[in-house]
Amino acid sequence: MARQFVGSRGGARPVRKRAGFRGTPRYASVEALRMNEQGRRDDLYSWFFMVVEFTTGALPWPEQRYQRQQQILLGSSPEEYKAILKHIQSLDLIEEPNYNFLFQCLMGCARRNRLPD
Repeated sequence: MARQFVGSRGGARPVRKRAGFRGTPRYASVEALRMNEQGRRDDLYSWFFMVVEFTTGALPWPEQRYQRQQQILLGSSPEEYKAILKHIQSLDLIEEPNYNFLFQCLMGCARRNRLPD
């Protein structure tokens, strides 16, 4: 199901204009649903949507229009989730995410809610 990120010469593979959809629509990024090339950013969107669903009990789609989904998605979520989503949204297709930042956000949320390490 996955496409190799690195080509045979060691560099990033060229971006395709159109990529087939792979995955579960419920957790897919907008770019994936549009059948655009996917990268680590899109993996993080899927991960983030699952985390939100696990911690809040639901995702807003398909019941809500796209414009309101982010507001509803983060409405009852911990504050740290806003920082995580902002970081994911700032990434371009081939940019490496700041995994340490994401980890620190989650740890901060856990400490604030007095969850064990």
